[in-house]
Amino acid sequence: MDQNQLRGILLPNFTEAEKLEIDSPKIGEMIWQTDGIQGVHVYSQDGWIILYGLHPYQFVTTEYIDANYPGSALEK
Repeated sequence: MDQNQLRGILLPNFTEAEKLEIDSPKIGEMIWQTDGIQGVHVYSQDGWIILYGLHPYQFVTTEYIDANYPGSALEK
């Protein structure tokens, strides 16, 4: 494959506060969160989940976020 054809995606960057202000996010919507647990966050029927993220102290994957309590995480 030609190297010029190799491309990726660039997700929109949001802080956690900005993410939680998104009006009516769609299931499957993806963002890169730039603070808190940084990484790829995806909106699901249960709220925002972390598809891939870096916590200041540990690696995090697929962790459910409780939208009612910004900054908190609940395991499902």
